[in-house]
Amino acid sequence: MMHFFFHLRGGSNSFSLDDLGLELPDTEAAYLEAVPGRQGHVAGMAP
Repeated sequence: MMHFFFHLRGGSNSFSLDDLGLELPDTEAAYLEAVPGRQGHVAGMAP
């Protein structure tokens, strides 16, 4: 398993570092986790 971090940027000065990350099997799973509107969540936030 690989460990992925999902840092979020919103607005002009808003930035949130993901200190924990997620263990996922591959880059495709990370992509599906990160794309808005997909099932799942990023850093504990609902889609």
